[in-house]
Amino acid sequence: MLMFSKTITATVLTLVISLLILEQAVYRSKKQHLPGAKWTIPVIGKFADSLNPSLENYKAQWYSGALSAVSVFNM
Repeated sequence: MLMFSKTITATVLTLVISLLILEQAVYRSKKQHLPGAKWTIPVIGKFADSLNPSLENYKAQWYSGALSAVSVFNM
């Protein structure tokens, strides 16, 4: 029974890690030619950045390109 439990745990852990790697690969391929960070936090993405906002991050987004999330709201 113990060996069966280890197999299931290893399988689930491998599946979760694989899905997180796949998510990053898809994110990087979609964002390939766009300005900004090349990596993001898995699953929650930019939501984590919005939990602790700073003026430096706001300015970095503002100057990242002509059409950024910040510039759209400040037309």
